[in-house]
Amino acid sequence: MNYERKIRFSDTDAQAVVFNANYIVYWDDANTDLFEAIGIPWAEFNARGADMMLANTTINHHESAKLGDTLLTASSIVGFGRSSVKYSLLTTNKATGATVAAGTQTQVVLDLATGKPMDIPSWFRDAVEAFQGGRVPQLSKRYLRPPVSTKDQSWDDFVVGEWEEFGSYTVTAEEIVDFASKYDPQVFHLDSEAAKDTMFGELVASGWHTSSLMMRMIVEHHVDHHHGMGSPGMDEIRWKVPVFPGDTLRVRSQATEKRPSRSKPDRGVVFIDSEVLNQNGVVVMTAKSRVIYMKRGHGRAVSES
Repeated sequence: MNYERKIRFSDTDAQAVVFNANYIVYWDDANTDLFEAIGIPWAEFNARGADMMLANTTINHHESAKLGDTLLTASSIVGFGRSSVKYSLLTTNKATGATVAAGTQTQVVLDLATGKPMDIPSWFRDAVEAFQGGRVPQLSKRYLRPPVSTKDQSWDDFVVGEWEEFGSYTVTAEEIVDFASKYDPQVFHLDSEAAKDTMFGELVASGWHTSSLMMRMIVEHHVDHHHGMGSPGMDEIRWKVPVFPGDTLRVRSQATEKRPSRSKPDRGVVFIDSEVLNQNGVVVMTAKSRVIYMKRGHGRAVSES
């Protein structure tokens, strides 16, 4: 689907070059033509109780267009979110075929009555896919819906300074070797006999394996229970003592600080110190992390999923 426009004097600057901001206008016109070609012009879209708001535009300018040039803009819908529509747009010079501008736009579908985002209407999705001749991919987005909580706890329930112990996992030689063969193939993680001649004297788990086991227990106890939304990172990972086959690990963690988000009122960050202990109470690993959790009343209980 190509929208054609011949560049007029009013489109250009003193050097007869198109103003960069005008490409947003051209792209809006191209999307309008696309809707008409699909069979749902804007008037019909509104008549069905829906509207759209532009949320994002990304433009890469490849070369200038000038007075008298004719531009062709191709628009297609390349992804659906829960309430968002992503377009791919390409503007070329009709005479030369050269790319003038390329990029994407994202629009949010709104309920015309309330002005709030709504799920993509099935009639719109079906019409787009019929016109474009194939399924439009679902956009990968962090939180199309609030995260599930199995205990319906939240950011609010973390108590600064309070220690918790949880989890229990017994490590086997087989999984030590399996993990190391994929991700950390050092001899003392791979071969019990060869490990005897190393500083450990026997087979030991990769520190990254221990970290993964810690993460599993944290997810099961904290993240799944408190509407966890991910983490921006972990600091000061320390592997204090080797983990051997047959060791049973557990986690002890403490919330050291809580901060509400300044820009998103439905969430907050918890600063957490974590320790991994073996069956003898020896700390084998420590780490500091920051984790984002939903605040009370904003997530979903497991019954809603």
